[in-house]
Amino acid sequence: MLVLFMAFACDDNKLDIEAEFDKNGWNEQETPQEPEHPADPEQPVDPEQPVDPEPPVDPEPVKGKRCFIWIEGNANFRDYGDSRENIARDMEKIADCGFTDVVVDVRPAGAGGDVLFQTDKCSQVQYMGAYIDGVYTRVERSSSWDYLQAFIEEGHKAGLNVYAGFNTFCGGHVSGLGKNGVIFRDSNLAQHATVMNTAEGLKSIVDVWADEKFFNPVHPDVQNYVIGLLKDMAAYDDLDGIILDRARFHGFMSDFSDYTRGEFEKYIGKSVTNWPADVLPAGHEHFLPEPMTPHVKEWIEFRCKVIHDFMTDARGAVKSVNPDIDFGAYVGGWYEQYYDKGVNWASPDYMASFYFPSWATKKYESYGIADLLDVQIIRYNSYYYALGILDSGTPDDYKTLYIYSSQDLLGPYKLAGQINHSEKIARGAGNIITYKEQIIRPAQDCKLDYGKSVILYDLSLEPPYHEDIINTINPDSKYPEGLHTYNKGLNITVIDGIKYRFGNCISFLKNYFK
Repeated sequence: MLVLFMAFACDDNKLDIEAEFDKNGWNEQETPQEPEHPADPEQPVDPEQPVDPEPPVDPEPVKGKRCFIWIEGNANFRDYGDSRENIARDMEKIADCGFTDVVVDVRPAGAGGDVLFQTDKCSQVQYMGAYIDGVYTRVERSSSWDYLQAFIEEGHKAGLNVYAGFNTFCGGHVSGLGKNGVIFRDSNLAQHATVMNTAEGLKSIVDVWADEKFFNPVHPDVQNYVIGLLKDMAAYDDLDGIILDRARFHGFMSDFSDYTRGEFEKYIGKSVTNWPADVLPAGHEHFLPEPMTPHVKEWIEFRCKVIHDFMTDARGAVKSVNPDIDFGAYVGGWYEQYYDKGVNWASPDYMASFYFPSWATKKYESYGIADLLDVQIIRYNSYYYALGILDSGTPDDYKTLYIYSSQDLLGPYKLAGQINHSEKIARGAGNIITYKEQIIRPAQDCKLDYGKSVILYDLSLEPPYHEDIINTINPDSKYPEGLHTYNKGLNITVIDGIKYRFGNCISFLKNYFK
């Protein structure tokens, strides 16, 4: 019997899982058959002479269909930072693969707001972090040639359109390599770091766990600074377009600064009596609060208007420099959940309030940004997962975690892979928890007996699938016999404990009949 106990969406899985399985031969498929080649009617076939197969013909790219490839800054800095030759080499390869458009990341997330194009408004990227032989390593750039211009020239030589990718409201970054970015260097901009509504109270994002330090998108000084950078990019004569990434709030917990509070109260026309609790409970990261707070729908609406108005101004500024340049954005395709980022990427004509009345209002609809964009890249490859174990009554039960995936919540689900343990420590013990960038899976430690303790795993849902033990939660003296579930939701954590009400008698009987 297969026991499926949890399904959830993984937003950050960028891998086409089914394609990867097919590539590696993990899916059961029939052996592909060679296509039959009809004989040339003008040339009779000698039955004793085998016909040589025709050489394979590379398929022609679909005419008129655009295909984008995104060159992320961190991962590729080692290859491109000091080598124009590598850029030229890969532009040709990309074109040969049938791509039509390249988006090159020139304000990378890991650079803390520094850039790889010419501007006098901030510093050039001097280093990035990259995993080299499994170690997160500082990769320096010593060259001074124009990174963006090199991509433009080499991309155009290969017949590609070249777009500049731009992390919009990022201003700082923290990693094992230290702190970098304008938010740590410029005191004027630092005061506009976004304020987070954490479980411990209102805190600047500089002082909390987030590795990417966002500015407050509401503040006009921030918007003007970002728009100034966009205008400098638009001044590149041959640049085909600009794609904004992270043109949004950091998340549902931001921004709760005094400035934003004032602007929000102007928007709703009254004071918020209990700030921020009447808007959003402290530490609430995802989905609608339960019970609903008095102002949460207005808050969703307001933040969406902020981003809509910024996009309007940014588009106007870019087009004022270069009317022919494309202005676009990269967004997450999970529209029904994207409201917590403050972005309505649909058209204003889309009836969001009809399809999602729990959070979308008529005003929310009017702040759709699709009509402001020449290009919109929508990431829509979220997978849903069902995780389970075998419960067949054999000694190997509870040792293997089976991972099923589907692009539809209701399925069908296909076996994607499995994680094998040497002991009985795979059985699920509660709902999946997301914390920072971790996927935390509670599991039962059944080595000695059913439900003796709970193991917390750091689960990776990218092939090769694996999970590493974070911690083990053991029963205490009050409930000594076992602890086998751990569940967390909203601001509540629930665990169970087992003890025998009649003490040693029950314990004796249990062990006797075992």
